[in-house]
Amino acid sequence: MKKWIFPVIKGLTDIDLSTTEIIPFNYVKSTKNKSGKSVHFYLDDYQFERVWNNPERYMKMLSGFDYVHQPDFSLFVDMPYPVQLYNHYRKQWVAAFWEMNGIRVIPTIGWPDVRSFDFCFRGIPVNSVVSVSSVGTQRNKIAKQRFLVGYAEMLKRLNPSKILF
Repeated sequence: MKKWIFPVIKGLTDIDLSTTEIIPFNYVKSTKNKSGKSVHFYLDDYQFERVWNNPERYMKMLSGFDYVHQPDFSLFVDMPYPVQLYNHYRKQWVAAFWEMNGIRVIPTIGWPDVRSFDFCFRGIPVNSVVSVSSVGTQRNKIAKQRFLVGYAEMLKRLNPSKILF
């Protein structure tokens, strides 16, 4: 039996964001013209917890945007390990659901520390475009080092075709 099974997403091998505006999820409802826009979830979890709690409603709301980044449920280093696993599962499940319903999903990659490497890249396609954020990792020497080690591991394991930073 496999250690953990996470929903697998297909991702995208190439995209052109040169004419695409990237907006945060909390602007989705007030956005009139979805064309030419991509949605990210680099926000506090409480602002997008609802995509997990009511996936059909938000899937419909996100339809029509050029691209939608995977939800970025937090993976803090001080979170209990089972909560980290749960948050990775949730982001994979929601993204797989969106893909099955025609939304073009950009995988969002995150890792709290080396311990998470065993699960945080599971279900993410190799050679895909990916999205990464370093928010909250650059002001502290230890956090910055954890980020750089994880970034190198992401490159090794996923070989992204393009990285949106």
